[in-house]
Amino acid sequence: RRLATTVGVARGEAIASGRVHGILYDVTHQRFAILAPPSAEDIEAGAAKPGDLERLEWETMPPGIEMGWVGLGDRTVSHGTVTTRAHPLGIATAHAVYFRGREGGEITVTVNPVSGLVELLPGEVKLDLFAEASEFGGGLSGSDF
Repeated sequence: RRLATTVGVARGEAIASGRVHGILYDVTHQRFAILAPPSAEDIEAGAAKPGDLERLEWETMPPGIEMGWVGLGDRTVSHGTVTTRAHPLGIATAHAVYFRGREGGEITVTVNPVSGLVELLPGEVKLDLFAEASEFGGGLSGSDF
């Protein structure tokens, strides 16, 4: 649920500010963070460039919950990082994040590329909907693709 809230906040900030935001998933270290544009002051001072995104505070996985993989396009990453984007018009990088609990629970969180809205699905779900995800600007790095 924290992830759904985080995705909603990034989307809302992108719409409200008129500037691209994002989410950085670090599957290796079991954490995620909002990516936000730098301040105008940082750009003016030369500390950042327009279009850069800065990582905000990390959210770590709660005890007993593991981020199993992040799916983007036709790939899944179970080790490494994935970057997604939320655009000012409300569209977002289509992606899915699979979570499993130590006691056997499983859930997949999906982000719709057109609406940017989040859905929680029971179990491990890989959807064909994400085949065109790269059109909406995301990135992968890791060893499983």
